[in-house]
Amino acid sequence: MTRGKQLYSAICICLLLPFAGMAQNGPRSINDERDFLGFTTSNPPVITIATAAEYQNGKFSDAPSSILLAVGIAWTVSVRAQTATLNNGINTIPVNQVTIQVVGATFGTGVITLSTTNQVVASSVLTLGSSFNFRYTLKGGNHLLQPAGNYTGTVIFSTTGL
Repeated sequence: MTRGKQLYSAICICLLLPFAGMAQNGPRSINDERDFLGFTTSNPPVITIATAAEYQNGKFSDAPSSILLAVGIAWTVSVRAQTATLNNGINTIPVNQVTIQVVGATFGTGVITLSTTNQVVASSVLTLGSSFNFRYTLKGGNHLLQPAGNYTGTVIFSTTGL
């Protein structure tokens, strides 16, 4: 996140990931356990809206991520917001103005509109190890006509090995 004063009017959207950069503990070798599932995602993305075009059209930011699992395991990654709004004091932006999708891999389930309900954002079988990005997009429009500042919320990811 950006710290300190900014000399221009901008809205920064910070999606806080409570487990960012932490993976589940797993076996020393991929052959030790057939139910191993590891998932990591990078630090939360910051989306800075600073131009008229960005207010009108929206803007995205990518967060590098990876998944590691044993051969033959079906898996899913689900996502939800902790609250229905991104907050900056008393000012809010509805969380459903943020979309998330997997880019750089074929196992994404498409564009997900963020909500407080769990939604599957990625799903596959037989991915030994893959690197990809989660693309967070803040939609443009009148909902961005808020005072400048950091609007934050918590995104919760859940992984399931089936």
